[in-house]
Amino acid sequence: MKVVLTLLSPPPSLNNAFKNVRGKGRVKTAEYKAWRKDAAWQLHLQKPPRFTGQVSVTILVPKSTRSDLDNLNKGILDALQDVGVVANDRQFDPISIGRADVELTTITIEPRVEP
Repeated sequence: MKVVLTLLSPPPSLNNAFKNVRGKGRVKTAEYKAWRKDAAWQLHLQKPPRFTGQVSVTILVPKSTRSDLDNLNKGILDALQDVGVVANDRQFDPISIGRADVELTTITIEPRVEP
């Protein structure tokens, strides 16, 4: 079963998702926490299924997205885990991310087919 989900916006770049706090180490920024909460709500409303095995995921962001692509996938994969699409984001394999002519961040998930 192939599932396509959308998000209104990509996450903040990892450069803006965490900060160092004296005595605590690396912590999530308020911007990243807010994005994760909003993304979880958007995904929840789409009623995604739960996958138990390995799944492949393809993420497409609008061409206008300026962040480095490798800085975007962690937030998206964590949000998918937050809503229970997978129990652990280690289930995502392979992972593909790119820019495309899409208006919304588009996430396609399907069970991994073993060769």
